[in-house]
Amino acid sequence: MTKLQSRLLRAWGTTRQVMVAAALLVALLAVLLAGCSSDTPETQTTLSPTIPSTTFSLAAFPIQVSPQQTILITPEEPSVSVGAVMSRTGWLRAVDAVALAAVEAQVAIVNENGGVGDLPITLEVLDVQSDLNEAYQGGLQMAQEQAQLVLASCDRDFVQPTLQETAEILTFIPCPVDQRWGMDNVFTFGLPAAAEGRALAAHAISTQARTAVVFSDRDSGYSEGVCSQFTQSFTERGGRVLQSIPISYVSEASDFRGIVRQQVLRQAELIVICSVLPTGRHLYEAIRSEGITTLVVAGSLLEGQWLLENRRQGTLQVLSYGSVWGDDPAEEVNDLVRQIRLGDADIALDGRAVAAADAVMAFALAAEQVAPDSEGRRSVAALQRAVEGLTDVQLVSGIASIDPSLHIISARILRVIESANNVPPRTIAIVPAS
Repeated sequence: MTKLQSRLLRAWGTTRQVMVAAALLVALLAVLLAGCSSDTPETQTTLSPTIPSTTFSLAAFPIQVSPQQTILITPEEPSVSVGAVMSRTGWLRAVDAVALAAVEAQVAIVNENGGVGDLPITLEVLDVQSDLNEAYQGGLQMAQEQAQLVLASCDRDFVQPTLQETAEILTFIPCPVDQRWGMDNVFTFGLPAAAEGRALAAHAISTQARTAVVFSDRDSGYSEGVCSQFTQSFTERGGRVLQSIPISYVSEASDFRGIVRQQVLRQAELIVICSVLPTGRHLYEAIRSEGITTLVVAGSLLEGQWLLENRRQGTLQVLSYGSVWGDDPAEEVNDLVRQIRLGDADIALDGRAVAAADAVMAFALAAEQVAPDSEGRRSVAALQRAVEGLTDVQLVSGIASIDPSLHIISARILRVIESANNVPPRTIAIVPAS
């Protein structure tokens, strides 16, 4: 049943009650008047109210507007209700928009393949416009509508008002956010920083490099966590970190000129960047502007469309949740990218969008395991247990597992995307992360 239909039915129910009450009142007045009147039977006026019919059928609700007009409202087909409380507009668009596009695309794919328990997923998107009050109102609306799943903003601070109102609803942060929410109903679809750091070290060793310089972005706790674990794992595998250099946000590449002129960069076999955009991009550009052609490897936060624009002499390899360049080893990822492009051909995609699609698939798999009640709903507790039990399951990106205690992806396959010497970005390897 649509919201418009629900409002009409509620309005009709109230109106019908008022009409019936009014008619009964008129009838009572008629009786009283008849008893008090001194008119003879021949001169009395009989009031004969018409009480509207209250009959209805399960198939349709007839509303008598006038003798000539009937509005027929039919119930909506049953479905599995999912809400997205995210930002299409405002400053958070850069954070939420790609994940939301992936959610919409994957819902369409799930529905094309039979939905959940033979029922389609209905997705209601609330654009909260990067406004905290709207985020609160969006969560409140989802609670009132009793959505079976809420997908909330990828910004871990901005999302708090929504989480406050969806405490009784299964809630997913459909992004690579390393966050322990401490809430039974909330799950995150990224990897812990330590898992990504281990994967980055494994890939670094596979390049045959044994010495490295590490740049760690101190403005990003996640990036620092990746580099810290990289250093430990790289050393355990026989590598040696010559120097670990902290970096912070700068407005342009030239601000890094002094740092990248250090001799140690020319001595290392590998340069590692754990940073967010644009800081990491500016650092990479500064390295190449100094004529340093050493292989650079980086964490997933450095991936993006800029790889198309900046392919100076030398090679850059970044970890990714999935390749958006049409060559992913999983055809499901390539299908997802095509579906997203159908909705928005110009959207600036990167592999982190795949985490959002994985969130949709995880819900679909979990919901299949939980029998709905007579009203077609699944209990939050049962859904939560089903999600916690997802181990070595096939998501969009490949085989993945949920950590039942931390409510985060504990293991998955990452891609290595290479951009080099005017060669378009391409997938060159896959690496397990756990």
